[in-house]
Amino acid sequence: MSKRPGWHKMFVIFATTVIVFVLYTLYMAPSEKLEQPVRDVALNGNIGQDEQPVKDVAINGNVGHGDFITTSGGEKYRSSNLIENRKLSPLNKNTFEQNVSTDYPKLPPLTQSEHFETNLNLSLADERPLKVIIVTQIRSGSSFTGELFNSNDDFMYIFEPLFDFRKQIDETKTNHRKIIETPLRDLLQCDFKNMSNDWKNWNPASFGPRQQCEMSKSIKFSSLCNYSVIENMYRPIPEDFLRDISRVSVLEDICKSNKYVAIKTIRVYDINDLKNLINDSSVNIKLIHLVRDPRGLHNSRKAVCESNWLDCKMPISCKKLQHNIQFWLDTPDWLKDKYLLVRYEDLAIYPHQFSVQIYKFLNILMPNSVSNWLLENTKHSHGNPYSHTRDSQLVATKWRTQLDMSEVQHVQHHCGAVMEQLGYKKVNSYEALRNSSYSVLEPLNLITH
Repeated sequence: MSKRPGWHKMFVIFATTVIVFVLYTLYMAPSEKLEQPVRDVALNGNIGQDEQPVKDVAINGNVGHGDFITTSGGEKYRSSNLIENRKLSPLNKNTFEQNVSTDYPKLPPLTQSEHFETNLNLSLADERPLKVIIVTQIRSGSSFTGELFNSNDDFMYIFEPLFDFRKQIDETKTNHRKIIETPLRDLLQCDFKNMSNDWKNWNPASFGPRQQCEMSKSIKFSSLCNYSVIENMYRPIPEDFLRDISRVSVLEDICKSNKYVAIKTIRVYDINDLKNLINDSSVNIKLIHLVRDPRGLHNSRKAVCESNWLDCKMPISCKKLQHNIQFWLDTPDWLKDKYLLVRYEDLAIYPHQFSVQIYKFLNILMPNSVSNWLLENTKHSHGNPYSHTRDSQLVATKWRTQLDMSEVQHVQHHCGAVMEQLGYKKVNSYEALRNSSYSVLEPLNLITH
C-alpha cells in the first residue's frame, strides 16, 4: 500500500492559516478600524456618523492633547489622547528623543483642495488688505512661526521692526502705546518714511537692514541686498552702491507689490497697546498671540540671553504672559474675531495641521510654498540657535532632556499659575521629567467667548 506523505503537511498549513486569521481578526482589525476615522477626520475636518465610536477624536480634525488653537470667536479645537494605558518607564536621553511624540499619533497630510473647500468661508472675506501681527516673547518660536508668512509669496514679511525703538520702549515704564503704534501703523500701510536713519540710509552695520536681508524673503532678493560668500548669507548692499537709490522707495515698492503684510515682534509687552491700531476701521488686522511653555522658554534663552537682559528673566516673563493671556480668557469686543492664541508646542509637533488652522483663521488659502517649507525645515536641526531649520518635535520638548530638576522647579514656582491656565502640566520628579510617555500638555480650559 502506498503512503500519502502530503496529507499531514496540508493539515498543518490549514491549521496555521486558521490560527493566523483568528489572531488577525482579534488584534489587527480593531486597530485598522480605529485608524480609519482618524484619517477621515484629518482629511475632512469633521467627524461623520460612521466615526462616532471613536470618542477620543473630538472636533475639527486634531489629534493629541489639548485645545491646541483657540480663537476669540469661540472656536475650540479640543482632542484627547488616543493611546491609553501606556506603561510608564524611565527613559534615557536617546530613547526620549526617539519617542518625543509618543502622545501625538501621526496624522496624514491634508490636500490643498480640501483646505480650500472645507476650511475657508469666502463669504466672510474682508475687502481691506490683510495685515498680520505676531505678538510673543523672546525665544517663543516666533521666527519659526513667522516663516509661515515669509515663505508665502503673497506676504511682505517684516522681522522685528521695533528693534530700533527698543531703548525708548525699555526706558519708558508706561505708555508704550505712543512709541509702538506709529511705526507699526506706518509699516502695515507700507510707509517706511518714519523709520530710523539706519533703515533710511540702509546702514549695512545696523540690525534693521542686516536682519531684513537675512530674514525677509521679499527684501532679501531685492536690489537692497546681495549674497555674501564669506558670511554665507544675504547682507545689505554697501551705501556707496546705493547713492542714487531711494531706499525708502524701494522698500515701499516691495511692500505694495504684495497682497498682505505680516510683522513679527517681541516688543509689544501689552496687547492693549494695539487697541487703537486694531480698532482702526481702515485696516484689517489679525493678531496671532504665540505662547510657549515657560520651561521651554527658559531652556532656549540659556543659549542666547545675557544675564542682564530683563526680557529673559522668567518671573518678569511670566508676569507679562499672565497679563496678556487675559485677552484670551476674557476677550474684549475690540479683539473679537481678530485674535488667535497659538501654543508653540502644538505648531511644532503638528506643523502642517496647525499651520492650516492659522490660515483658516486668516481666511486665506495656505499655498504649496508654505507646505513645502514645512516639509523641508521641520525634520532636522542646525546647530545655530537662531536657525529656522529645526526638528520641530524635538525642539518643543528639548527642555526635558537639558534642564535639571532644580531649574524646572524654579520656573514652575514663578510660572505655575499661567502654566496651568495654558495647559502646561508640572513635573514633580526626575523620573517624570525624563519620561517621554508622561505628557506635559493638557487640554486648555474651555472658555466661552
